[in-house]
Amino acid sequence: MLQEVNKQESEEHNKNLVRDLLQNSYYRQTNAVNTKGKTDLAIYAGLEDKNNHVLDAYDFGTENMDVETSLVHREAKSIINASVLGLIFEKINGYKDGAFFTPSFITEYICHQTLRQSVVDKFNEAYSWNCVSFDDLREKTDYGKRDERVKANAIVNSLKICDPAVKSGHFLVSALNGLIAMKSELGILQDCSEVPRRIKDYEVKVEDDELLVVDEDGNFFRYESVSPQSQLIQKTLFEEKRTIIEYCLFGVDLNPKSVEICRLRLWIELLKNAYYVTLEDGLKVFQTLPNIDINIKCGDSLVAKFPVRMGKSIFLDGRTNLGKLIGEYKRIVNDYKHSNDKSLKNSINQRLTKIKGKIRQEAQLELFEDNSTVLEGKDTYKNSLEWMMEFPEVLSNEGVFEGFDIIVGNPPYIHLEEIEKMSVLYGKMKKLDVNNRQCRLYETYDARGDIYTLFVERGFQLLKARGHLSYIMPDKWLKVKYGREVRSLFLRKNLTDLIDFGDNQIFDDATTYTCIIRATNEESKGNIAVSSIRIVNQSGLSDDVEAAKEGFKTDCLDSDIWVVSSCMAWKLAERLKRTIAKGMRKELDRCREKNFSLNLFCIDIERLMQR
Repeated sequence: MLQEVNKQESEEHNKNLVRDLLQNSYYRQTNAVNTKGKTDLAIYAGLEDKNNHVLDAYDFGTENMDVETSLVHREAKSIINASVLGLIFEKINGYKDGAFFTPSFITEYICHQTLRQSVVDKFNEAYSWNCVSFDDLREKTDYGKRDERVKANAIVNSLKICDPAVKSGHFLVSALNGLIAMKSELGILQDCSEVPRRIKDYEVKVEDDELLVVDEDGNFFRYESVSPQSQLIQKTLFEEKRTIIEYCLFGVDLNPKSVEICRLRLWIELLKNAYYVTLEDGLKVFQTLPNIDINIKCGDSLVAKFPVRMGKSIFLDGRTNLGKLIGEYKRIVNDYKHSNDKSLKNSINQRLTKIKGKIRQEAQLELFEDNSTVLEGKDTYKNSLEWMMEFPEVLSNEGVFEGFDIIVGNPPYIHLEEIEKMSVLYGKMKKLDVNNRQCRLYETYDARGDIYTLFVERGFQLLKARGHLSYIMPDKWLKVKYGREVRSLFLRKNLTDLIDFGDNQIFDDATTYTCIIRATNEESKGNIAVSSIRIVNQSGLSDDVEAAKEGFKTDCLDSDIWVVSSCMAWKLAERLKRTIAKGMRKELDRCREKNFSLNLFCIDIERLMQR
């Protein structure tokens, strides 16, 4: 698999690269062990040289693209995509926690569709526009004025995107690349010079879930530090990625290994555009990678001591020092992200622990006594994820939870009966309704159901008003009893798109019948666009979805089984259901008229008709 390393590669380049990697917070947390797993290996002289040969043997390039079209095919390296890390992990560890590797064409499609609609909404809100599609937005965007480009970039960078079951981070990587490509398409992507200029000599786009930079002749961009133009482009891409990763992308997973893999994948995305900086002594080294690990947290997305309350604060009203406390919290988190010194980072961690302790002391614990009681066991509480305080980026200056703009992902597929202890916990947890009365946290909970239904409901809880939710998940909720509450939820919320893959198997290593849902956190608009895909064309999924779309009126649907393979099939099923019910009613009336002693039979028939 490995090919010959290009011998003309700069040795100093390699040494600096490895040195910076080893200084990164991810590697500082990692202990090297020998093959017998007994002792730690010391960093000895020459280890950097050995490591640079290993790193240089690989191209962290595209997953599916052939060598001829690879961004860095000139180096003739083996193609290893960052997503391979996720694939390896999820193959090894995924089955036990219900995680399956999501193919790139799925993550790219979901992020492409969801990000664009959310960006359209953001611009409409900022400029009081009425754009319906991304094409409408592109026509209105004024990229000729620098001030307008700066404002437009700020709008895009204000997006808050979260995957509550992040696994290896595949969706976040797709979102990262998609946002940068979207800026290029809008004409607002600009360099990071003091007086930023629009990047118009290159097109930045996504193909096969990989970010590509090509000039007008179709030539791929290649970083050359001796070229000022090349240096500026490379630095711009790095800084764009850093900004988006630090302020736009968030993830949570119960599995600590998933969290580490996700962090590593995001660092690798930055590494693809690492650039040289010149020190005071004239030495050139790679730009240090930021501490992005704080945005990817380990915990149970479904469990929290403080229930999620959109537009509410966990603090009591009238706290005079509240703004100061939240401001300090945000500053500490920002300091952490930009800290390069290990001892300083440890000091910042201590400050973070202290400030979180203060926040918990100030919180309205008395409002959540039921959840405190439910979570008093150490084994359950230690994994809870406190959404109301863990991500200061989605808190206002007064500590109000403002929520995320986008929730995407591939939630785990686990029968709740298989995790009985946690299932009982999910069923007992409470939330506060609009009148501050306690009620069940998960209306979709069914002890015989599947955990992905809870992630659907949790997604809506985490979204701000008119925020967007998109998952790939099993389609069982359409037709099984435990999906009744999910169907009711989608009749209340605005389920805009449902893509049913039928018998097609999307995951290579699992027999799972799946669908993609796209919804907006608002009241239903009365129509669902349903696409039933007969044959999966990975390179043309968007076109196939559009071609197969049929409109279903929600007033014709209820919480009963949904038959959505086609409008014709749905009408046939409804007619059949009415005919059977009518026939059963006639036979029931006959039995009563003839006064047969069939009371038990009649009761059973009536129960059957009510189902």
